[in-house]
Amino acid sequence: MDKPLRADPGPRFWTKVEKSESCWVWIGARSDKGYGTFWDNTINKHIHVHRLSYEIHRGPIPRGLMVLHDCPSGDNRACINPDHLWTGTARDNTQDMIKKGRDKFPQGMPGEANPAAKLTAADVADIRKRLNEGETMRSIARSFSVARGTIAFIKTGVTWIGVAAAI
Repeated sequence: MDKPLRADPGPRFWTKVEKSESCWVWIGARSDKGYGTFWDNTINKHIHVHRLSYEIHRGPIPRGLMVLHDCPSGDNRACINPDHLWTGTARDNTQDMIKKGRDKFPQGMPGEANPAAKLTAADVADIRKRLNEGETMRSIARSFSVARGTIAFIKTGVTWIGVAAAI
């Protein structure tokens, strides 16, 4: 037997929604990424309102799936219109993010050209030199304020392929 739809949270919730012909925009609190949040008294924590709207109108979110947006007016993270919400896997979510241009690491922008890059080519050349001299990845990572995994990717040639070690 299917689980019932989630109970309507009541007027405290709906006073924070502005409905238009297309989107239902959450005008209450938002997360740092722009998703609406709402304090749920039944579970005593903040929840994302697009997930709540999905559950109110469509039922429980299947285990292992996420609620994604597909607004005709664009990528509106504050929209909670159930007609603009769908469930998908983490892979679906990543592909959707890339399609909408929200990829933190844009394709085709290697090295310093990538706005998310924390290192320069000179830094990478120095890192390779220090690795060749036997310094630990942990020590190097600390000195550049990056994750040890970043240094490992440089060491193994996953990233920064065209940069040689400094002499």
